Amino acid sequence: MTSITLEHFRCFNAPGKVPLKPLTLLIGENSTGKTSFLAAVRLASDLLYPGLTPDFNEPPFQLGSFNEIAHYRGGTAGRAQSFSITVDTLPRTGSSQPALQHRAVFHRSGSQPVFASQSILYGSDFELEITPTPARDGAPPIECRVDDSRYTVVVTSPAPGLTADKVLDWRHVLFLALNDLAPGPQDYKGDFHDRRRTLRDAVEHAITAASSADRPVCIAPVRTTPRRTYDPVTDTPVPDGTHIPMVLAKLFFHDNGKWKSLKGALDRFGRESGLFAGLNVKALGRHDGDPFQIRVRIHGPQANLLDVGYGVSQ
Repeated sequence: MTSITLEHFRCFNAPGKVPLKPLTLLIGENSTGKTSFLAAVRLASDLLYPGLTPDFNEPPFQLGSFNEIAHYRGGTAGRAQSFSITVDTLPRTGSSQPALQHRAVFHRSGSQPVFASQSILYGSDFELEITPTPARDGAPPIECRVDDSRYTVVVTSPAPGLTADKVLDWRHVLFLALNDLAPGPQDYKGDFHDRRRTLRDAVEHAITAASSADRPVCIAPVRTTPRRTYDPVTDTPVPDGTHIPMVLAKLFFHDNGKWKSLKGALDRFGRESGLFAGLNVKALGRHDGDPFQIRVRIHGPQANLLDVGYGVSQ
């Protein structure tokens, strides 16, 4: 991978390409997206593995559901209806092939993100786009078009292998496309056979990128990992701080006076340190034995402890 581009992903709204080097350092204040970016790097690498189902909550990253991942623009704009991850890869050393770009767009299915489309951009003028939805009545499963000198093959076939939850096997796509692709009225810098050859080259590059990719190893900080939801268990002190949410919940449920005093001190510390503006316990049931969440307010509405920066949560 040489770069990734995020759009409407967590705090990353407008698309911006971020180069990846042999050594890449992320520097920024708390809750500015460093952990989200690291999670996106692993998700971007997953786009190279055919048949893999992207896991947005594989440890140590817990991105949550679609609502926690899609960018919230605020006001009347509301939450983005989709988000995208794009990864650029280079050809094999010594190869004359152009660079390849994998792009995945995700939308909501229930509460979870699934693929709305997957595509590869081969060089600057050839694109193969896959949408895992049935073709329109009377529309062919393979559509070819030329827009601004870019030749695009759009596959909308609901055939097996083109599902909304898994990374595409581009060899299967190549089989579908070569069987159904027919000469069209528009030529593309050459004859029909040139287009088929370009299609084969693009898919070959995509397969090569997948076979040579190493999935990133993600090492979490050596400290307690925040959780989205807690079950009330012991509040016996332990060195890693696992007991702290239980202490907060116990005061919240059983000692309102001490809870207000502690919350006031924590909120004051958060404001003076610039880390957060407020902290609260959210009960998820009527009884003190029911699960609960820790909510943090930085700017605007409260967020789950998992959806703020590591510096803030710790």
